[in-house]
Amino acid sequence: SADASSTHRRPSATGAAPDEAPAAAEAPSSAPEPGAAEAPPTRSSNDVVRVYDGLPLVKEASDLKDKANACFKQKKHQDAAKFYEQGIAVLKRSEGHPMLREEQEQVKALKAVLHSNIAECMLRLQLYRRAIESATACIDIDKENAKAFYRRSQAYEHLQEWQEALPAL
Repeated sequence: SADASSTHRRPSATGAAPDEAPAAAEAPSSAPEPGAAEAPPTRSSNDVVRVYDGLPLVKEASDLKDKANACFKQKKHQDAAKFYEQGIAVLKRSEGHPMLREEQEQVKALKAVLHSNIAECMLRLQLYRRAIESATACIDIDKENAKAFYRRSQAYEHLQEWQEALPAL
């Protein structure tokens, strides 16, 4: 994975401005040489890209997932599904905010797991359409999530929708 600091810069602890480009680079130049790539726009030292800290949201959603897992083990599938759904709602608060790539990946992975777990709860509650919706939401996030494909296939089988069940695998 690429270093996120090359695209997003958090303010330094000292408050010092990032390195400034030499003054010559900021001066307007004549027409570029043929075949030369256009230089990216120069940022002034006052430009600050504020990066959203997604880690507290990941922690909050993970705590909700742990509560849900405890409910699931006690066969309280409805309660588990509610906690998983609350975890997804917490993670959605990060949408539209610039975040470090590593944190974006953590949010994405956790969201996929939560959707997949909801699908399992819905299967246990015999709410097969909701299981299909949740498994599909997981697959939309993680195209290679085998559990989600399996759970969606199980739901289609319970609904005796054989044509949909086979491609779901």
